[in-house]
Amino acid sequence: MGPISRLKFEPAERLNLITGDNGLGKTFLLESAWWALTGQWRSPQVQAQPKFGKESRPQISFQIAGPQSKLQKVVASYNPHLRVWAEPDERPTIDGVAIYARVDGSFAVWNPIRQAFLVTDSSTEKSNASNSEDLKISNEQVWNGIDGQIEGLLRDWIEWQNNSDLEGPFEIFKRVLYQLSPPDLELEPGEPVRLAFESKRIPTLKHSYGEVPIIYESAAVRRILALAYLIVWTWNEHLIYSNLSEMPVKRRMVIMIDEIESHLHPLWQRRVLPALLHVTDELVFDLQTQFFVATHSPLVMASAEAIFDYEKDSLFHLDLNQEGQVTFSEIDFVRQGTVDSWLTSKVFDMRHARSVEAENAIEAAKDLQSRTNPSSEEIAIVTDQLLRSLAADDGFWSRWNYFAELHGVNL
Repeated sequence: MGPISRLKFEPAERLNLITGDNGLGKTFLLESAWWALTGQWRSPQVQAQPKFGKESRPQISFQIAGPQSKLQKVVASYNPHLRVWAEPDERPTIDGVAIYARVDGSFAVWNPIRQAFLVTDSSTEKSNASNSEDLKISNEQVWNGIDGQIEGLLRDWIEWQNNSDLEGPFEIFKRVLYQLSPPDLELEPGEPVRLAFESKRIPTLKHSYGEVPIIYESAAVRRILALAYLIVWTWNEHLIYSNLSEMPVKRRMVIMIDEIESHLHPLWQRRVLPALLHVTDELVFDLQTQFFVATHSPLVMASAEAIFDYEKDSLFHLDLNQEGQVTFSEIDFVRQGTVDSWLTSKVFDMRHARSVEAENAIEAAKDLQSRTNPSSEEIAIVTDQLLRSLAADDGFWSRWNYFAELHGVNL
């Protein structure tokens, strides 16, 4: 099942950081968590590897905790013939809304009141089409919508802006954008414009050099716009369906983000996670929010140092052991202080926060330093490697200069 034979994941109440090298299972973990919460696979469902099914049938078991949730254990066994996970007909789902931002720009949205509303509404042919299903939204559909399900960012932005009030979705959207803005560029909506090749008006963002239509914004800005829009849209739709169905508003939200740093400049990577934790405060003051964030970025990890709550947050890590098997565990969140220290920590496990060439040169130098009588020719060769790969003020030079001079080589 995925790259690992056995995995136990007990998420923390608030922030769950998931790290690990490429191909070890971060996305696999998010996909499985989404299925446990909603009953839906966002992409083709996880398949069990044949080697794991020889002795016993693979299983996924889970429990969903929450204010209104009964702590019911669900066990789904893998059917290798049908290639599906057989689960009970009645199984719990999250008692709240959920948003999953995938690294390819697509999203999934879960709104339990919307599902209940569709089940009970038999007046249209579509009433059961989306019964008990999450809303899957491609990158293109985030912007242009899905007929009958979501208008899309381009149309909703204009609609919200035209009908804005102090408590409306546009004002909330503006505040969310402000929270998620990079340090040198406030994401502030401008006035919509009509472009020559477009039949509709296009939203804009204000910049120091003028207002830019959002379809021309960078990939980083577009991803943050999409995330902000889906968070606000999901909550607004939840309120609308709650009112239409006369059901109580759910006060719980789960947000999953795969590779939160994708497209973002280092300055922005250092700000986005703390900003995200404050975003849902703009929706409603007492919303209980749980985050699942997968990352490869030492800057994101460094940014977590000031916000990490040891009682409510957890850090999980996927790794390869000496036998070449994937392991998964919760590890201690230890403040490293600098980005370089994060790179050489257990989370990223790099030997040096330098280039590969510099790492090789330093390791060759250390090898010489460990010998009893290194030759001057060997020292000269390694010195040349260091000169080509290290900065002039690199801290290793003081150590190497002393060693070289001790052995009669003047640099």
